[in-house]
Amino acid sequence: MGGRFDNQITVQVSYVEIYNELFFDMLSSVPPHEQTGTNISLRENNGQVFLQNSTVVTCKNEEEALNCLFEGETNRTTADNLLNKASSRSHAIFTIHLESRSTIESSEKVINS
Repeated sequence: MGGRFDNQITVQVSYVEIYNELFFDMLSSVPPHEQTGTNISLRENNGQVFLQNSTVVTCKNEEEALNCLFEGETNRTTADNLLNKASSRSHAIFTIHLESRSTIESSEKVINS
């Protein structure tokens, strides 16, 4: 039975905000306030589900993933309302994509989460 050192792990993250049935990419090089919004379209590729046209960033460590989370949080739209001084009025989705690939099996076993 192989140990965890027999696998190569790849971590990718994405961060989107959904508002009025459109999504805005919080990790795009185009600032969210300059985006017009994109229709929500889910796709599947080799068992991995993702939001079409969203930015996916490969992270080498926990710090890089947290930096993406903080960057996306900074880019979110907020406005005052009666109940909350910084309401987002939207839904945010921070997704962590994990891929585990065997480095010793000849069959190239890959597990996506």
